[in-house]
Amino acid sequence: MRSILQHLLVLATLLVSAPFAHADDVLFTVRSAKGDFPVTEAVVEKLGTVTYKALAPGMDDALHQVRGPLIRDVLKAAGVEGTTAAAVALDKYEVEIPMADFTTLDVIAAIEMDGERLTVRSKGPAWIIYPTGKHTELQKDPVYEARSIWQLKDLVVK
Repeated sequence: MRSILQHLLVLATLLVSAPFAHADDVLFTVRSAKGDFPVTEAVVEKLGTVTYKALAPGMDDALHQVRGPLIRDVLKAAGVEGTTAAAVALDKYEVEIPMADFTTLDVIAAIEMDGERLTVRSKGPAWIIYPTGKHTELQKDPVYEARSIWQLKDLVVK
């Protein structure tokens, strides 16, 4: 009986800790001619995050509180420059984003929405989100909706 309880305790601990990311888990990778820069939990912690309200394309018409690092800060940490970035999702969906979006707007790689950590199941672990709460002119614009790619895998700077 004691052995069964010990196994159940271990299983419960694993189940509870599974949703939490580890510092070395790669959220997405910045790729360029300079090489690859894995964006991990530790990188995000070092860069810091911002929080704001924005629409989450493909969900509903409500503003959601999102949190994540500014993509311009991620690109600076990676030491890359370019004119465009190809955002590639886990499902191979790809969209070109002008680098000007990242320098002129507070575009983030959201890792959290409404206080919940994004997982692959909830369109994470990273989701490109535009500040549509502050810039209402971007709301429902199909160009920016297409650029708001979820399940971000790679950001290929060209």
